[in-house]
Amino acid sequence: MPRPPLPLRDLAELQKLMAAHHPAVYLVDEDPERVEVLLDELSRTSGLPLIKWAPGRGLGRHDSPHPIANTTKLSGCLSHIIAADHPVIYQLVEADEALTHPTLTHLVHKIAKTHRSHRGVVVFSGTAANLPDNWRSIIPMISLSSPTRDEYFEFVRSLLQELRTRMRIEMQMTSEDVGRMLALLQGMSFSLARRVLTEAMVLDGVLSPDDLEKILAAKKEVIAQGGILEYYPVDTNLEDIAGLEELKRWLTLRGRAFFEPQRAREFGLDPARGVLLLGVQGCGKSLAAKAIAKSWSLPLVRLDPGRLYDKYMGESEKNLHNALRQCEALAPIVLWIDEIEKSFGPANDQDGGASQRIFGTLLTWLQEKKSSVFVMATSNDISRLPPELIRKGRFDEIFFVDLPREDIRAEILAVHLRKRDRNPLDFDLGALAKKAEGFSGAELEQAVVGALYAAFATSDDLTDAHLMSELEKTRPLSVTMREPIEKLRAWARPRTVAADAP
Repeated sequence: MPRPPLPLRDLAELQKLMAAHHPAVYLVDEDPERVEVLLDELSRTSGLPLIKWAPGRGLGRHDSPHPIANTTKLSGCLSHIIAADHPVIYQLVEADEALTHPTLTHLVHKIAKTHRSHRGVVVFSGTAANLPDNWRSIIPMISLSSPTRDEYFEFVRSLLQELRTRMRIEMQMTSEDVGRMLALLQGMSFSLARRVLTEAMVLDGVLSPDDLEKILAAKKEVIAQGGILEYYPVDTNLEDIAGLEELKRWLTLRGRAFFEPQRAREFGLDPARGVLLLGVQGCGKSLAAKAIAKSWSLPLVRLDPGRLYDKYMGESEKNLHNALRQCEALAPIVLWIDEIEKSFGPANDQDGGASQRIFGTLLTWLQEKKSSVFVMATSNDISRLPPELIRKGRFDEIFFVDLPREDIRAEILAVHLRKRDRNPLDFDLGALAKKAEGFSGAELEQAVVGALYAAFATSDDLTDAHLMSELEKTRPLSVTMREPIEKLRAWARPRTVAADAP
């Protein structure tokens, strides 16, 4: 079976560290096969043997069934490395116990002292997102670069060639289908990609567009495994949303630069970072996040801030680091952070500073990210958002999604009538929209649903009277929460861009 492509940039980085006599490094990667390919090539180019340690296995060459004596435990492995005087590349897999155990940490520091002039290197490999403070001064951390689209393409081509030596495989994908397949593979380990593609091709001897559903199912599992991100299926286009003309125009203008980041940079542009949608509840902010993903044919991934916080010190920050790293590996994607003020708002003195550290991590990532992750954040309460989050540079623009105008209310009613197999031309949308002053989009939808229930209960078809009755009975949020909504609108008008054209 084909191995993953060699990550050349990471090889060059490791070679530089070895040339500078760094005694140890920590490789962050969740694909052990890529690390294996990388270290095999490092061993070949340096002429040094590669010796590996894993829990319960002991220290030894990968081709030898006999481990070195007294190295089954990590402490014995580290003690052996301290005493060794031959230049060797050591790989320690899943040795994160050494990050926190005082005795083991002491041994790692000892390796740093005894191997300063050593030609070899000790490579810790695992998924730790942050090294403890007492490691950072002696051990550099390298996060392996995410596989590129070209690397996935080369891997699929090699896998197809290898399978064709054993059976007949037909390729029934257009270039557009291949592009969609590569986008779905982005962020998967090569071992998982190999398994999913092999099962798809061996099953019927064909690689076709039908197999994209199998790849998508595997991708959902990858996203779910992290526990922080959630894959969102989307079925709404921007064209399906009434109003929000200025937001739609802005997104349309920036779509091409987002999909062609290299050409955009050559032209002097940076790809769009994302937008913050501020507005009244129920006016379409979340719907817009789903629609942009559908219109741009990108996966929509939701970050659930509530899942970030962990009772153990340091775990919350690690959760966010891992989630953001997973987003970058999955790119290009749309990242949806709903009601961002609830978890990234003012600091909480009761959590040991975790919320402040998490907030700082998010700010840095929003400012410095280079990957094609388009962030759609939504907020209902600007007063709970720190000023650092809403200044330019974190988001490209802040849009205010206000209560819909009368003409847009008519469009919204038409959308929901069509969704329920009713012809909007059969209704007096003008009069209904006028009656629905102050209603949000969500409240208009519920008015249609309520009217349908009323009509169904009396075995009648839906009429203007049913709709008018439902609108008269409803007290919209703009009435029950008049003061805070007016305060929000007054703040937003001079400070944000209106999502709807005036």
